[in-house]
Amino acid sequence: MALEGRFCRIEAYDTDPGVLRAAEKDGLRAYPDPDPAMFSGDTIVIGCVGRPSFGEGLFRAFLDGQGTNLYLASGSSKDVEFSWLLRYLAGKEAEIPGLSLEAQEAAEWHTCYRFRYDGAEKNVYIMAEGKPVNFYREGVISLTYRVIDLVFTEMLQMALYLCRDRDLPPRLYILGEDNAITRAVSEKELLDRWFRENRFWRQGELETFLRPHPLAAELRKTTWEKEHGEDH
Repeated sequence: MALEGRFCRIEAYDTDPGVLRAAEKDGLRAYPDPDPAMFSGDTIVIGCVGRPSFGEGLFRAFLDGQGTNLYLASGSSKDVEFSWLLRYLAGKEAEIPGLSLEAQEAAEWHTCYRFRYDGAEKNVYIMAEGKPVNFYREGVISLTYRVIDLVFTEMLQMALYLCRDRDLPPRLYILGEDNAITRAVSEKELLDRWFRENRFWRQGELETFLRPHPLAAELRKTTWEKEHGEDH
């Protein structure tokens, strides 16, 4: 939602009806299928599903849309969001009729691919080589290590807990829910300390950080079912 403050219109695309309902409840226009209307102007696509999220269908929708420039950034923690397009650029996917690559321009933190499609100019900017921008390279476009200290600290605390407690049954443990992992790792205490050490503390801010999205439980359940199947 931070992009709204930069005069961007936020829309959502997903193949999962539950995710689309969540997006619509947040006031977003949601697309269940690739649509050229998604690319009526210059477009930023933030892939954040942890699986290939921008395939041939979406790329063709961009080519058929009115927009000239497409910016792709991975917001997940995996390198697979734009894997189809990267394979296409490497010549490992079937060519699209009418599409030709005219130039490739590399910068410090992005690469621009300049295409011509049925006579129209189409430019694709891939941020951080398609890798997660948050963890690409500090000092360029990624988060500073100070910002993600909390993530590292939680991971370390959970790893230490698992080393000490070898009898913990194997299953999915979601941090923040009532389970042994959450009881061993206190997000509230970690945030409190991080706020104070970085001088960000003001009354009420911690509670805002910890407040979950109203549909967090539903979205977590959807993610679990996608990864493991409904019968698990």
